[in-house]
Amino acid sequence: MSTLLKIFIQAIGWYAVLTIPSLLLPIMYLMSIVIALAVCWIAGLFFIIAAKFLKALPGNYRYKTISLAASTLIGVLIAFRFIGVFKLCDDVWEEKSFLLFPVAAVLASWICIYRNKLELAAFFTVEPNGGEALTAEMQSMDIHQNSSPSENIPS
Repeated sequence: MSTLLKIFIQAIGWYAVLTIPSLLLPIMYLMSIVIALAVCWIAGLFFIIAAKFLKALPGNYRYKTISLAASTLIGVLIAFRFIGVFKLCDDVWEEKSFLLFPVAAVLASWICIYRNKLELAAFFTVEPNGGEALTAEMQSMDIHQNSSPSENIPS
């Protein structure tokens, strides 16, 4: 869970960085940050649910990570829709320049997923009983470490 929370918090920071060009109109930057903070919990909740669901499924962690990245797109679109539901902004789909903000949110989440790919790999490969899944290479290394030197010499 801490890996997912770390990625979520980093994504908020990256969103703030990626939207810096909107500082040409400072009120627009301020509005985007306030609105993003108001609805980011929706995308974050969707992200955490998707990650937990993907963790329970069998499969390679690479496919799970790609699926998680795709789910962030859906989560951001849902959160963007809630801007209109919560009446934080009038008709968010009509203002074309405003559409760049969800793109920045998706890019921010993808950057964070990529930057934390090792932590996500560990998150997806942890077995439900609490032990980590060992790869065949790690298992063979363990066998050689536990055997005596004379057993490793070919006859």
